[in-house]
Amino acid sequence: MGEFRNGHRRLSDFEDGNLGRKRKFYEEEEDDEEAEREVEERSNGGDDVNLVAGELAAQMREFAERFVRIERKKMEVMRENERFRMEVENKRMQMILVSQQKTVDMISKVFAFAQNRMKMTQDL
Repeated sequence: MGEFRNGHRRLSDFEDGNLGRKRKFYEEEEDDEEAEREVEERSNGGDDVNLVAGELAAQMREFAERFVRIERKKMEVMRENERFRMEVENKRMQMILVSQQKTVDMISKVFAFAQNRMKMTQDL
């Protein structure tokens, strides 16, 4: 029987009108393909599973590393924000103290001026 390189038979093999033979050929061919797939899956199955598992593990590791980097960056930003908040709060407190000191100085000057004025009027 003449076969092509890909395993298919020539049409002349089926020209006898024997459809049973043709049907049998295709059933055998399907069985052969199925068997080849099963053998391939078994032989490569372990490798494919290990390969996929390895890739999955690598992706998970990469994800975890990125996640940890992001979390560290978030913590760093939070620390910076807290430090800036403390600096701003200290500046605000300093401004309040300076303002209060100026108010006290002005009040004391006013009273000192008023007392000096009263002394001058009493001396006259």
